[in-house]
Amino acid sequence: MDTLTVKLLPYAAPFPGIESLWEAVGILTFTVHLILINILVGCLCIVFLNSFSFNKLQKQQAPQLATQKTILEGMEYLPKTLALAVNFGVPPLLFVQLVYGQFTYPAAIIQGFWWLGIMLLVMIAYYGLYLFNSQESLLRRQVILIISISFLFLTLLIQSSNAVISQDPNSWLNWLAIGKSTLFLTEIKHLIPRTLHTIISSLAIGGLALATYSELRKRQGIANQEALINNGLNWFKHATLLQFIIGTWYFLSLTETQQTLLLASPLMHILFTLILILTFASLYFAQKKQAIKTVFCTILTIGLMVSIRAFLKRMTILSFESIRPEVVSPQFSILLTFLVSLLFTAIIVYFVLKIAYKTNQQA
Repeated sequence: MDTLTVKLLPYAAPFPGIESLWEAVGILTFTVHLILINILVGCLCIVFLNSFSFNKLQKQQAPQLATQKTILEGMEYLPKTLALAVNFGVPPLLFVQLVYGQFTYPAAIIQGFWWLGIMLLVMIAYYGLYLFNSQESLLRRQVILIISISFLFLTLLIQSSNAVISQDPNSWLNWLAIGKSTLFLTEIKHLIPRTLHTIISSLAIGGLALATYSELRKRQGIANQEALINNGLNWFKHATLLQFIIGTWYFLSLTETQQTLLLASPLMHILFTLILILTFASLYFAQKKQAIKTVFCTILTIGLMVSIRAFLKRMTILSFESIRPEVVSPQFSILLTFLVSLLFTAIIVYFVLKIAYKTNQQA
């Protein structure tokens, strides 16, 4: 890092407690947030693609009609999924700002109104999901889906760009010549595989979510669920296999320093091996049409991948950081208060979702 960039780097303010504890809780909450977002975006994309067959009711048989009914009923849960995703996205954002505030705040300032616009984009997408469920016209539903998906994709692009900018302080000097809000500060070629990796993963998780939802309905005795189970698992399998190509591209797009950090760490070798084992296990269970076991393996895989992401972010930022924050007067009561609040919130959310699910079933 050159001298001018060091001077531009804000002072790392001290924070209460052990840094690794906040990092661990951030990884946990971000994993939940990522799963919910992938379910939301993936399901929206798959529903949009399947919607082109909705206007051919007279030509459809019972399995196809049941698939359409299941999809439309499942859409009623997506606004709640987005609300949960936003709420679970706040804690990891706060923890990132706490641990890496001197990097995330400058990145947000550089993006300016793009970063602030995330709230508006998500609110419009959220409203669109409710509007979808109130429309009878297929064309209107498709237009609403396109708008909601586009706004969510733009939100993804803004956040991906923010992550890249925050981990490359040397690029901040380029902003001085621009002097206004900008979406991209570094070369866009680094964002393409990163964004594609997220989009393809959302298709895999969305397909798995639809298959799991249909599997649960099948266990309740609802007939003709096999078609959507097969369709969802096929989305999962094909998208997961495609991730081997996109993931390799993503890795090659990293800087040489980041590639070395991943390849030189024995811990990363262990995590990568576990991820491969779990991925092949999930593909095996998906091929056997065992959706629940596939979900279990996939959740573990996502958790490990988020851990690798956190490790890479930490090591990359440590190579730039000029002043490490000092832990002064550790206030473990703050962490304990948060964990207790998180536990009670999770319990309340569980019962609220359970009541909502029963209400929808009775309706």
